Amino acid sequence: MYTPFALLAAICFQHGTLAADVDQLQQEVDSMKSQMAELQHTIHKMQAQLNATSDLAALAHSIPHSDPVAFTAHLSTTIHNVPPHQHVSFDHVITNIGGAYSASTGHFVAPVFGTYAFFVTATNTPGHSTSLALMKNGQWQSVTLAHGTEATPTQWETSTMCTMLLLTSGDEVWVQNEAKFSTTEDLDGYNYSSFSGFLIHQL
Repeated sequence: MYTPFALLAAICFQHGTLAADVDQLQQEVDSMKSQMAELQHTIHKMQAQLNATSDLAALAHSIPHSDPVAFTAHLSTTIHNVPPHQHVSFDHVITNIGGAYSASTGHFVAPVFGTYAFFVTATNTPGHSTSLALMKNGQWQSVTLAHGTEATPTQWETSTMCTMLLLTSGDEVWVQNEAKFSTTEDLDGYNYSSFSGFLIHQL
């Protein structure tokens, strides 16, 4: 049998053990709460990153995409005594990605609404000038001049222009002679004169 003193000691010992157990349990609970808070913070960060990724994906899908459009064509044969405003058909096609350029007509037809770049290189024959205008739906956009005169009967001149155009699907762009700078204008062939273009950005 326990004496009163022994019984009191046992009760105090059990109380002390229980208090220690409660303290340890409280520490474990606090630790779990801290870990839970950190886990929730990590989840919130991951959710924010996921939302940002979803926004970028939605933006990427909202931007129009199209197949590439690009062409380069040269003039294979010299055109002598070019009539005023004659459309020039650059017949030696090097590249025609997208098929928007016609070698038979010399016309480029825009397949999509967007910004395009065009390059025209003109080479004259000695003693003659050649002037080429870039046209959009019949409207003059820019011109390049290779100016030869009787004072330079043995010199070839070459001139190049670059023009950026905003085109709607179906717009036509071509090159034509201006015939303003010499009595007779010649456009040198043999791939020394050319017409190129490409789609910069679809809108």
